[in-house]
Amino acid sequence: MRIKPILLFSCLLAALSFVFISQRSAGQSTGTPSLITQPIDESKLVVLTGNTHPLARAKYDQGPAPSSLAMDRMMLVLKTTSTQGAALQALLARQQDRSSANYHKWLTPQEFGAQFGVSDADIQKITSWLQLQGFQIESVANGHNVIQFSGNAGQVQTAFHTTIHKYAVNGKENWANSSDPSIPAALTPAVAGVASLNNFPKKAAHRLAGGFSRDMASGKLKAVKPEFTFLAGCAGTGTECYGLAPYDFATIYNVLPLWNAGMTGAGQTIAIVSDSDVNPADLTNFRSLFGLPTVDFQRTYTPGFNSSNPGIQSCSPTAPATSNGDECEAALDVQWSGAVAPGATINLVISGSTTTTFGGDTSAQWIIDHNLAKIIGYSYGECELGLGTAGNAFYGGSPTVKDSVGEWAQAAAEGITVIVSTGDSGSTGCDSDQETTGAEFGLAVNGVASTPFNVAVGGTDFNDATNPTTYWNSSNPSTTTEASVKGYIPEVTYNDTCTNSIIETIIGLGGDIETDCNTVLTNSQLSFLVEPAGGSGGVSTCTSSDGEHPNTCTGGYAKPSWQTALTVNDGKRDLPDFAIFAGDGTLQNFYLYCQQDLNVPDQPCSLASSASGATEAFPLIQGVGGTSVSTEVFAGMVALLNQSTGSAQGLVNTNLYALAGQSWANCQSSGAQTSACIFNQVSSGTIAMPCDAAQTTANGATGCTIVNNGDIIAQTTQSNGALAYNAGAGYNLATGLGSLNVSSLVNQWNVGSGGAADFVLSAQPAAIAVSTAGGSGNTVLSVLAVNGFSDTVNFSSASCTGLPAGATCSFSASPVSPGSTTTLMITTSATATAPRSVRPLGSGRWTIGTIGTLACALALAAILLITRGKNRRWSTAAACAVFLMSVGIAACGGGGSSSSGGGGGGGGGGGGGTTIVVEPVAVTITGTSTTGKVSHTTSVMLTAE
Repeated sequence: MRIKPILLFSCLLAALSFVFISQRSAGQSTGTPSLITQPIDESKLVVLTGNTHPLARAKYDQGPAPSSLAMDRMMLVLKTTSTQGAALQALLARQQDRSSANYHKWLTPQEFGAQFGVSDADIQKITSWLQLQGFQIESVANGHNVIQFSGNAGQVQTAFHTTIHKYAVNGKENWANSSDPSIPAALTPAVAGVASLNNFPKKAAHRLAGGFSRDMASGKLKAVKPEFTFLAGCAGTGTECYGLAPYDFATIYNVLPLWNAGMTGAGQTIAIVSDSDVNPADLTNFRSLFGLPTVDFQRTYTPGFNSSNPGIQSCSPTAPATSNGDECEAALDVQWSGAVAPGATINLVISGSTTTTFGGDTSAQWIIDHNLAKIIGYSYGECELGLGTAGNAFYGGSPTVKDSVGEWAQAAAEGITVIVSTGDSGSTGCDSDQETTGAEFGLAVNGVASTPFNVAVGGTDFNDATNPTTYWNSSNPSTTTEASVKGYIPEVTYNDTCTNSIIETIIGLGGDIETDCNTVLTNSQLSFLVEPAGGSGGVSTCTSSDGEHPNTCTGGYAKPSWQTALTVNDGKRDLPDFAIFAGDGTLQNFYLYCQQDLNVPDQPCSLASSASGATEAFPLIQGVGGTSVSTEVFAGMVALLNQSTGSAQGLVNTNLYALAGQSWANCQSSGAQTSACIFNQVSSGTIAMPCDAAQTTANGATGCTIVNNGDIIAQTTQSNGALAYNAGAGYNLATGLGSLNVSSLVNQWNVGSGGAADFVLSAQPAAIAVSTAGGSGNTVLSVLAVNGFSDTVNFSSASCTGLPAGATCSFSASPVSPGSTTTLMITTSATATAPRSVRPLGSGRWTIGTIGTLACALALAAILLITRGKNRRWSTAAACAVFLMSVGIAACGGGGSSSSGGGGGGGGGGGGGTTIVVEPVAVTITGTSTTGKVSHTTSVMLTAE
């Protein structure tokens, strides 16, 4: 019998498809068993312990809710089998293993649901039960791990056997279940619980620094409406403010070389979760003020929501009482994620918060379940105790028996990088700066950030309080970018309390921290320094509890394999993974951002002088800090990384910690910097918080022990008596792996991948200063071998890019063997002009040269039309014209205006003098192996005055 070729080809194609699918699903469950095997009997109930919020206490209770109270968008968290959970863990490991066939083979939400979700049969049984209780099914997740449903308080009481009460805490009213819910025993094999039955707000991880204006004569920033009023930092008399503009940040964290190389996040989408809309004009003005190109900004409203619901949840002083104030968070998130990745699409995904569910969680679940973006920024938090057992499972699944699959695990399987702030409460994640006599709930971490499936970002502050002019110019060299920083600034822990030795010295105290904290407690101008405020970190220990008392905490996520070699030997997931600047102006540094409804008067943010001719710039620019900004700038960094590698990276922690294990990748923040360093290890400061010893004991918590009899305030401590937690060399629970050199991170992300022989270039120092035009500066360039690299590396005068006009570079030796060095010398021209890298992205002007180019283009097109053959002339002419028009348009660009009148980053000093201050320039050096198989770059910052 003769087999037809077409039939043979079809069989072969089917076989190949089967092999591909088998490889993709290897080690994963191919069938999901039904777990609900018994009839659902309402008389046989099981209590879902650990699901009552710790603030739902009798002393705050205002009575039961009316049965008609709407309870919308509740999320029922589902369970799978421990076999499926183990299979998922194995897949996630293979997806990050470069030697695996599953490396970066991301799943779709539907594939995830089929392999790791609850069975269709169980979904049908659960939804039928909910509908019998009178609930409306809003959605069943594609991942088969969450069911959204709505109803009212009466239906919740009937179905879950708990009553909803009103609670008044710190003058604010909230709804919450008064006891742990119960469900029929037959459902428990497939149901973990309801993620939340309360609307105690998740904490936005930012702290407003207040409003700032700029004196047009001196160029100084001035605090107009400071949030902090002690006589230090930029809020005090005679002191300076140093606000970060985007180009300041790009200089400090070495983003500029990537921008110069065209890495701007183009083609990438960053999804920001929010329960508030924003005023798009704020984003437009922010980018215009600081020389960034026009943004691709999108807003996605999840089903049931629109531009008027929830609308803008204003955080202005005049906002209505019904506003939750999350506009501030949303505004700074979209501005600063795009400030690092100015070419990325920023998608604000908006869902309203309800009496049961934070809208940001609804948005996050929607993004993941529809694969909307490969980067998620989440800037809110609640401690593990406050989330409760089901709340923790919603994000990270079950940390012990692996029988539930969290949203962040699904995201990792889909190749989505979820980035979460650790919070702004130091080592006391269950507390906030509303605790006016110190923390009360002991050591805790943000449960949204503590899973093994997300990146947890902490905060630092700059260590320049006593010598700011070492790091900041006295004026802004560019009125387009408004940048004024000179280069990298050493970092310390982000800590706004009396436990910060820098603050202690500034306010004239010093010596014993506990004594000083008790002293400021009685000072009306300084008492805010005992409120918990600082970058958060610590250990995951409380994924299970009774939901109310810290001394019932158990569980915690096990230490992931990628943390084992470098972190504390505690067997648990440690936070943060790393830390980035989060200062809020309590000292003198903060981020700048635009928000019109915070300005006085209510007008668009601007740095231009007012129409009345006043010498100060009004309306005002706002100042902000906190780990939410740190989180969103890292979202921008991941966009740069994804663009550079050409693919989504998923959970980046695996490779991040592997790089941190290389000695060449680490520098001390306070020491000499090399260009190869990826991590600036922070070794100074603490995130130990002031705590109320008596109240901590009353709440059943530990870690707050008075040393001096009669004191009220102590410092948070670990069980061994050490402070919780200090910075230090290597990984630490205050700042993680340290802060990041972004260019080095991106350029060295794949170095030595798969065990290949490779090399790294390292310049020391990483900054070159040339004090006079026509002068020169140098640095020593080393070739560091990776995986036994033995080739030599070549350099030439063409190896340097980004030099100022007329400048040249030379090398003392080339080629260079591994382990050897060459001296790089950069010589500037006596008439050097500002280099291309100083110009803002997308900047340029229509010049005579540009017009001439366009004239040539049109003339050439006309000639071609006359002289070329009929069949070719139109396509040729059009191509030439389009090409040359593109050259002209590229020269024109779309950058920000240079006539904004100054302002933004920097302060200090004043006008006058003859010194011309020039922004640092990122010079990129390329080395190529003699065989030509491998080439790598590094960069140095050049300051040429």
